[in-house]
Amino acid sequence: GAGQKVLSAFVEGTDEEAVLMLIGRNGSVTRSDVADILAARDPKELTEEQIRVKSTNLLQTMRRKGLIEKAEGSTRSARYVLKQESDGC
Repeated sequence: GAGQKVLSAFVEGTDEEAVLMLIGRNGSVTRSDVADILAARDPKELTEEQIRVKSTNLLQTMRRKGLIEKAEGSTRSARYVLKQESDGC
């Protein structure tokens, strides 16, 4: 189906690149979006719990690196967006 074709675009590159690509296309992602990507990318059938932990960790890592920031919402339903450069232009 169309859904699988979309997800296959995110199988190449690193997990971070896949998330950044999705944000670039959709404007933002939620943790469940990230979990969907990770599930699609992962050849080892991880459990939902493992996928959820992995997606949470990935988002935290990307936030620490300054790649993304939380736009709104609680952690459960938060949307993440690309970190805005705060150079005032």
